[in-house]
Amino acid sequence: MNNLVTALGSVGMSLFVFVLFSGLSSTNFVEAQNHPQLTNATILLESTNLGDKAYQPNPIEIPVWGSVSWTNDDRIAHSVTATEGEFDSGVMQPDEVFESTFDKVRGFEYYCMLHPSMVGHVVVH
Repeated sequence: MNNLVTALGSVGMSLFVFVLFSGLSSTNFVEAQNHPQLTNATILLESTNLGDKAYQPNPIEIPVWGSVSWTNDDRIAHSVTATEGEFDSGVMQPDEVFESTFDKVRGFEYYCMLHPSMVGHVVVH
């Protein structure tokens, strides 16, 4: 073990201990840090009366550290607002884009603050 500590140094040893106790393989840890996933989503044209069909895809499924990029493809303003406040695009004009990265395994409900019947769901696994 002393040879391992000498070879890795303190930073390397910290990473080794983290990987050992986190249940992640070192390959998965490195891949998660170097290759985050970006998922594109859209707010559909004429979406104010579409309910859970207004945001597409819905639900959005991504891995931890994945990101979602929403584009407002409608002719009027909308938002992407988490019901518990984790993210909020503010008012998005047509063609504007909002991106959020997710660092926890869980589900997130969101809606349009201007048209509350528009709802979506992000599942982080």
